[in-house]
Amino acid sequence: MAEEKTLTVKLVRSAVTQVKRDQTRTCFAVGLRKIGDTSALPDNPSVRGMIFKVKNLVEVTAEWRNENVPPFNKTSLHSAASASTPPSPASSAESPSATA
Repeated sequence: MAEEKTLTVKLVRSAVTQVKRDQTRTCFAVGLRKIGDTSALPDNPSVRGMIFKVKNLVEVTAEWRNENVPPFNKTSLHSAASASTPPSPASSAESPSATA
């Protein structure tokens, strides 16, 4: 399979107090122990069912991962963008007045 979808789950509410015991155990099974913990899980029906059970306690984001493409590198993108930046407006404002 060339592309694999991953779900990133973050615990945003406490899974210990004022929730059912099965929700607490589901959070622990997913790998979420404390508020702010994140876990990357494969996208399949069993994981989706577990997330559905604790949907009021978590935030979910989906990510695509293509095995043929190298991971995104922000530094190389930033250096390429800074090399091709247009001149600042102050320098272009001076050019017409110098010719006039």
